[in-house]
Amino acid sequence: MQSVQPPFWHPAASDAVIFDWDGVLAETKLDFSPVFQRFFGGKRVLLLEALPTLEPDRRDELENALLNLEIQGAREATPVPGARECIAYVEELGLP
Repeated sequence: MQSVQPPFWHPAASDAVIFDWDGVLAETKLDFSPVFQRFFGGKRVLLLEALPTLEPDRRDELENALLNLEIQGAREATPVPGARECIAYVEELGLP
């Protein structure tokens, strides 16, 4: 691969690429407000960090609520402008 010096980065200079999903490849417009309301009385918390603080049954309920929210968001997601072209370019380079 070619040598690229910071602050410049280009996919062609990589051995692989990992993409984040929400906001990078797609816009999901996820709204966690109902989850905060249902499980934490409306208080905004770090959800994954809060999981271990819940009773097992409540933790399972929260995990299921998050899973359902994420799946619904994925179903309704729209591509971020340029995402498809970026993925096509990475595939063209043969990068995993």
